[in-house]
Amino acid sequence: MLKSTVSLIALAALLTTACTAVAATNTAITTQAPLASVAMVEPAMVEPAPAQAATFMPATYDDAPLTCEVRSRRTSNGVLIQARAFADRDIDASYDLRIVKSGGGNSSEISQSGDFSLDAGSSATLGENEMSFERGSHLRAYLTIRDAGGELCQRTFRL
Repeated sequence: MLKSTVSLIALAALLTTACTAVAATNTAITTQAPLASVAMVEPAMVEPAPAQAATFMPATYDDAPLTCEVRSRRTSNGVLIQARAFADRDIDASYDLRIVKSGGGNSSEISQSGDFSLDAGSSATLGENEMSFERGSHLRAYLTIRDAGGELCQRTFRL
């Protein structure tokens, strides 16, 4: 046992010294194994990019006409979950709020959805639900807002 411990310590010291030497001289360590015959290959020609390359714009929610959030507040009965939207311009859309609670051997899922309209600069609570929340419970809320053009905002909340 003592002999293997000493050997491991000696190996660690050797590796530390080798790594330090390589880092200090910025050289690579190579082995002296014989090389197989290597064919020389000409470098590939790289064509320059066209002057007018196509512009790729990833979809972002930054350009969406609204923002959304899911918030929670402790209550005497457990927790209150609220789905809210804030409009930057007039909008007609629909929302889908799904709340999933699990733990303590039980689980429940609540879904709320509907259409709404908001004027520019206004906000609204789209849906809310109060549910019990015991120690060891897990809660997730998913909010998605869509209009005729597609998905505008999506938020996930975990408690």
